Amino acid sequence: LGSDTIITNGTKLTFYRTNGTDTVIFQREDGTYVGVTFELNSNYEPIINEQLAENLLDGIQYAG
Repeated sequence: LGSDTIITNGTKLTFYRTNGTDTVIFQREDGTYVGVTFELNSNYEPIINEQLAENLLDGIQYAG
């Protein structure tokens, strides 16, 4: 964690934990971890890289 990572289409992630505010940490199938940080748009919807989180990650859980 701590650097930018590309999560490719079709990658299976398992929810691991959140920091309770803006980041969800997932475990990949290979046992490594990846953190996904969210921002909220003007409608208070979670976004990642200016896109709605629900459009990027199927079944995503919001951290906040």
